[in-house]
Amino acid sequence: MTRNNLISQQLKQDLFSELQQLYERELQHKLSHISCRVFDRTLVIFLEGTVTPPERILANNENQMLAREVRASLDRIIKPQIKSTIEKVLGMKIVDFLCDTTLDTDVTGAIVVFELESNKLESLESPELNSVPFTQG
Repeated sequence: MTRNNLISQQLKQDLFSELQQLYERELQHKLSHISCRVFDRTLVIFLEGTVTPPERILANNENQMLAREVRASLDRIIKPQIKSTIEKVLGMKIVDFLCDTTLDTDVTGAIVVFELESNKLESLESPELNSVPFTQG
């Protein structure tokens, strides 16, 4: 395994771990799976299992509107923290950050555009560790 592959695996593992810890710390909620892909200076991240039990209860009991309001409030809190976590772990400035959660599919997706291309970002392109499932415990 090359040094770049080791760096990319470590960076991805660090990023995935920090994002998981963020959800556990802020929402007392565990994610089920995280995956990512790199395109030039863009990182695409999928966080699966982001819908919390109260949101799910509301959505499943004909309170879709309230579930969406709760999700919007949570997103206002968590999205800036996702962005800052990515910047901190990768040590790169984000110039554009798009993020949305879908209650129906229980997925949060983020498109992250970095200021400049970087060797760090290129090292993330290695496919060895593009996703990590988390076991519910």
